[in-house]
Amino acid sequence: MSNQPQIQLPPVNFTAAGETDDLREANLQMAQQIPGYADATLLIADAIGKRVEQVLMDYTRDGVVMKYQIDGMWHELPRRDRQSGDAMLASMKCLGNMDARERRAKQNGTFKVQFMHVKGPCTLTTQGVQTGERAILDLTCNRVKLDRLKDLGMREKMRERIGELFDADKGLIIITAMPKGGLTTTWTACLNETDRFMRDFATVQSTTYSDPDVLNVAPNLYDPGKGETFAKAVRTLLLREPEVLVLPELKDEEAARIAVEQATDGERLVVTRIHSKGADEALLRMLMLKPPTDKFAKAVHCVIASRLVRRLCETCRQPYKPAPQMLQKLGIPVGRVEAFYKPYQPPPTPPVDEKGNPIPQPICPQCQGLGFVGRMAIFEVLVVNDQIRKALATKPKLDVLRRIVKETGHNTLQEEGILLVCQGVTSLTELQRALTQ
Repeated sequence: MSNQPQIQLPPVNFTAAGETDDLREANLQMAQQIPGYADATLLIADAIGKRVEQVLMDYTRDGVVMKYQIDGMWHELPRRDRQSGDAMLASMKCLGNMDARERRAKQNGTFKVQFMHVKGPCTLTTQGVQTGERAILDLTCNRVKLDRLKDLGMREKMRERIGELFDADKGLIIITAMPKGGLTTTWTACLNETDRFMRDFATVQSTTYSDPDVLNVAPNLYDPGKGETFAKAVRTLLLREPEVLVLPELKDEEAARIAVEQATDGERLVVTRIHSKGADEALLRMLMLKPPTDKFAKAVHCVIASRLVRRLCETCRQPYKPAPQMLQKLGIPVGRVEAFYKPYQPPPTPPVDEKGNPIPQPICPQCQGLGFVGRMAIFEVLVVNDQIRKALATKPKLDVLRRIVKETGHNTLQEEGILLVCQGVTSLTELQRALTQ
């Protein structure tokens, strides 16, 4: 009998993938028999406890580079040796009903986990790369749902204003954010604020569209692979005479023209989206798709822009007095704000006991020492007025638009973000990071 101590594994319950109960049970038993099953269990338990959204595993000849994504930021972990890393990945591939021996071709598999308060799917994607193999474990089960504008931190008056804008009978509403900057999240949250039960909402999407469905926004799909087009799908949909057109994919001039014409001549409310740095730039990005300029200027109703930032941990955040020069630069009157907040930073000289030994510093149980817990969005809502319309039709330049927008008293993303810094919700460095992405 072996004298080696048995590792007490955390109580993670797995449900393996497979088309039948027998296959799922066989895959689970096979995964448990692989030496890497214990490491896979420990990894997933640790990731769930630390609010990890994705785990990146880069396999090279010498080892495995490991990273956690938490609140949209990657954090590097200690490297793992190849032998234990290979066994761990093989075990997870078995759980996902994947070929554990295949290291080059792309594979996807989904298995379910239950641990602590978390229950749901994990998706494993593997692909051979030049240096070896890359694996990404997406802990969908561990993601915080941000389905409503309130979840994203939008204040009540702004939510009420957006509700009023979406009550319009016609016009074009544009939702915008940076690439990989929460556009899908903001898009879904905005649509969830609308009255989709009293009004007929319908959307046109290609079969390659991957965003989650929104309740009571009827999808109408077209397959580009079969020669089907966006224009034909819209014409077919219009026979039903929907009140609101939801068009998430304006990829060319024809699509932009259709959206603008439906928002003007068709007298419908049209909701679309585009990547940009802010509301003013979004207007110009739409014009780059070459819709009829005069009709676009007439149609556009408002732009909703967002940028994701991390929330400071309220348990361990540290206050500090901002310098007068900084307040002046941010446009804040001296004396208006007593303190800004920043993530916890340990003292430069660690405390020691009476014998001179370092005293271990406790890690914040709320943020696990990261200084941030969760994310929210900064929003700006630009309502298009006659001055902006005139500029769009005659002088569509960014500096002209920004000057006119500023004259209206509109709050930009930066100004909205500074307000969150003053409230201690996020830090100045985090705001700067988000705005300079």
